[in-house]
Amino acid sequence: MTYNPAFDGLRAFAVLAVVLYHLSDRYMPGGWAGVDVFFVLSGYLITSILDSEIRKTGHISFKNFYIRRFLRLAPAFSVLLLAEIIIILLRGPLEGQIDEVKAIAISALYFMNWNRALDLWPQGDLGHTWSLAMEEQFYILWPMLFVLLPGRKKIFWLLVGLAGVTIWRYYLVALGVDPERTYNGFDTHSDGLLIGCILALWRVPSGLKRFCSAGWWLPAVGLLAIFLFAPHRSAFTQSVGLTVTSLLSAWLVIAAAERGIMARALSFSPIVYLGKLSYGIYLFHFPMVVLASHSPMWMKIGLVAISFLVAIVVYHLVERPVGRFKSAFSVATRKPAIDLDELLLSNRSIAGAPQDRRS
Repeated sequence: MTYNPAFDGLRAFAVLAVVLYHLSDRYMPGGWAGVDVFFVLSGYLITSILDSEIRKTGHISFKNFYIRRFLRLAPAFSVLLLAEIIIILLRGPLEGQIDEVKAIAISALYFMNWNRALDLWPQGDLGHTWSLAMEEQFYILWPMLFVLLPGRKKIFWLLVGLAGVTIWRYYLVALGVDPERTYNGFDTHSDGLLIGCILALWRVPSGLKRFCSAGWWLPAVGLLAIFLFAPHRSAFTQSVGLTVTSLLSAWLVIAAAERGIMARALSFSPIVYLGKLSYGIYLFHFPMVVLASHSPMWMKIGLVAISFLVAIVVYHLVERPVGRFKSAFSVATRKPAIDLDELLLSNRSIAGAPQDRRS
């Protein structure tokens, strides 16, 4: 297992698409698709980590898995929520800020996706935490299913799940359900997570690997077209768009693992660094956009630039120091120099291991 910086490069472009989308969906109406790139990466990496552990130890330590997840995600998220709480306290009495308090509680409970899907309560400037809720629900369900599903049948059941998600979404769309329901519901927008899991388990034929590496520009152009022309409430997005976006992202994952021209470009150090900051950028940019929602574009851009600086500070002073404790809960306890959450399996991760091992 070796670290592949190209994946951080993918994260960089994904988060930039999301930021541009939030700045103005007039210019990038399909920037939502950046989140689906993250979903594919998460499904792929988490499944790879689980597979690595079960191959090394014969079992999965749920305790260590969830501690690692907590140490990876909670520090920066806690900074965001703490900042929100401080702002509320500085504004004055809580009685007039009940909606803001609810939004913080919903985000902290990783329930924002369902809050948006069912239109339960106002989301304030924390609506973007819906994707964190999706990821957390995936982290809760998938490790248990990973252990329970037979090794050689995991891909089959993941394909069944993927078919079920897409058919269920099509059905709800046909009924005329609000697009926010299908976009934010875990049951209707887990395509990317499932496809990422399948990719981690699948032994990709060598010929297909070479084709994906040489033809990396095809999914890149496809994603760019989605970024520029596919609003998240459009018929395309609600029907096949989510699945198509995830499949294109999976193609890029294969190409990145092949270490070809695309992977080398994505491994350019400034791009990699931006990818490492992507979680913090995602967390902190949206409240700034909401704050400047009625301001001119130059002010929005300025506040988003400040959020990038906040992400840098939080990454170096909070995320990295806390993240060092994860090695104590890693499978490789004797030599924890490499963080499993930063690992990408090398070429063998996608194509070199027998299918029953990539389970």
